Amino acid sequence: MPWQRNLDDALALVERTGKPLLVCVNMDGESASESLARSRYHDPRFIELVEGFVPVLASPTRHFEADYGNRGWRLPDPKFGRIVESEHITHEPTLYKRYFSGNRVAPRHVGVAADGAILFDLFLLNDLGVIDRTLKQYGKFDVPPLNVDVMTRAELLDCPDAAARERFEREFVAEADAVREQIAAVAFSNDRATQHPAIIRMALRDPAPGVRHAAVRGVAGRIVYDAEHDGTAFAVPFLPDAFRVAAEFDGLREELARATAALAKSSDEEEAKRGMRLAPIFEGLVATSEVVDVDRWLAAFAVAQPEEEVELSMDDLSERLSMLDSEVALDPTNATVNLTFAKNALELAQRMLADGGGNPSWVLEDGAASCGRVLIAGPNALASAFLARIRFLLNEMDAAADAARDALPELVASAASALAHDTLDAFVQARTRAIYKLLSDEAEVPVEWVTDTVAAYRVLAAHPLATEADVVACLDFLRVLEALGEQTEIVRDAIVRLPGAGQLHFWMRYCVLRDQGIEALATLYDDLKAPKEFEAAFDWHAGVANLIAGDTLGRDGRGDESVESYDASIARFQKSMASNPEYGPSAGHYLVLAHAGLARRLADAGDLDGAMHELRLASKLVPSSFAETDGTGRRPRDTVNDILDKLRRAGRSADAQALKAELEAAKVRF
Repeated sequence: MPWQRNLDDALALVERTGKPLLVCVNMDGESASESLARSRYHDPRFIELVEGFVPVLASPTRHFEADYGNRGWRLPDPKFGRIVESEHITHEPTLYKRYFSGNRVAPRHVGVAADGAILFDLFLLNDLGVIDRTLKQYGKFDVPPLNVDVMTRAELLDCPDAAARERFEREFVAEADAVREQIAAVAFSNDRATQHPAIIRMALRDPAPGVRHAAVRGVAGRIVYDAEHDGTAFAVPFLPDAFRVAAEFDGLREELARATAALAKSSDEEEAKRGMRLAPIFEGLVATSEVVDVDRWLAAFAVAQPEEEVELSMDDLSERLSMLDSEVALDPTNATVNLTFAKNALELAQRMLADGGGNPSWVLEDGAASCGRVLIAGPNALASAFLARIRFLLNEMDAAADAARDALPELVASAASALAHDTLDAFVQARTRAIYKLLSDEAEVPVEWVTDTVAAYRVLAAHPLATEADVVACLDFLRVLEALGEQTEIVRDAIVRLPGAGQLHFWMRYCVLRDQGIEALATLYDDLKAPKEFEAAFDWHAGVANLIAGDTLGRDGRGDESVESYDASIARFQKSMASNPEYGPSAGHYLVLAHAGLARRLADAGDLDGAMHELRLASKLVPSSFAETDGTGRRPRDTVNDILDKLRRAGRSADAQALKAELEAAKVRF
């Protein structure tokens, strides 16, 4: 079906060709819709009738989790073809508003003349043949079809038709670096109605730096133009990704931040909101914090020695506080005594919270009073640090952030201490809550808050006492800010210090696949050296990475590379199980998916004997995993049935029967 990617493209083609618009509505699970999707939408005779129209599809159901694969390549909907999932989902509200007369029903076929008049509106039909006859009656068949194969590059750039876009995108991928750079530079244009966001998406993930640079400049230029001329915001969805890529090039992040600030002045309300949200974030990410000098902190961590602290019992802490309280009463201005009191009060309160020892508010308030007596005499980093943690535990977030901000510049002298860690933690948690509140209220976030909070998170994630939870909180915060490049940098550093942190391995796989593509994911763990006690864990995570790569490469039609990745995945999982039997159950589950994926690729290549061998190996592991879905949306038991069918069609019914019997004996259900 010659589906168009969006309504704007379709209407542009209606204006150019005079053909009517054809709006098709389809719903999963509805019998007539399923019949149309399964048969008519793939029937050359029906498609010939549709050629007299410009068709768009509205269908609300997603059939596959991804719209774009490696390097931003499009992954057409497996049910409808040509368009990606989001394209037939996202424009449904607009189509509803314009053409459905307040009535949502499927299947439905609406014909709209070039002047906007409704030609027909077909739904609730007992005879689907009515659709064919109506299309034949109203289609404009005297307009010769576009021959995209003979179009020049200039004509492809100017053509909104999906077929022309497909050819242009295929050629972009195949061209030399210099040509891809030229194309990326003109994919967005201020002088042309047709824009090419799909080219920009691929260019931002291109292996050639010059192509990536051209893509970022294109996004920045188009953002400014749209803001000044009320243009269509083609470039806005690419801002976070472009900002990530811009970090590779001097001055480019600053240029993109300025462009985003211009977007905040757009007359379009949604674009202005997007600009108001992102502009201070981008500006904050390129600025340098005056509160947390990241380089100084990291240098201090490199030479710091761990500090040992004696842990007192709650009774001892209470007794000590009683003695210190007497000393404070005798000399309220003694800074040393007040600081010691605050330190012990904070420690007792934290122990009470950890052990369920009652409400520590009174202890915390007494500690805050001691800090206040010290700070009356002037700035004091220790007093501010204790006060920051105390105010944080009392849920007084603004006061906690202010106190931590005062303490942090001086705490670098004791960078590796627990107090430094806790002060950083209080600061980022307090600021994070405040920033989230502003974002939720669609209010502008102070630039310095972004700068200081990201800097503090960087240091906290690198702290010798940092936990997996600290780093995950940092990654979640950056996710909300859409600071993609910072995520990748921080998780790569953190995984070296916390090699056993499973959530960080997940985050690293996610970031590498998102930013660098499937090739980088497939080789990710080849470049990571695991401490000996974590080798089994690294092998397990490497197995997962290679399994994802195998599924993705196979889905993208790269069968030989997919086989290599499945082989690597199987080897890694087996090594993990051999090193540490505790990984056996989970590794066994994923091994079933890897063997089944490999069987599918071998069968596709005509190696049915190899495919049967892989299924037999899988059946000896975790039979219940044959019912689980893999990264391609398929289940191993679906693969079993496909291979059995291939065997029968190849005249090998006896082999099919033997394989079926073996799998059934192994308790595999299919």
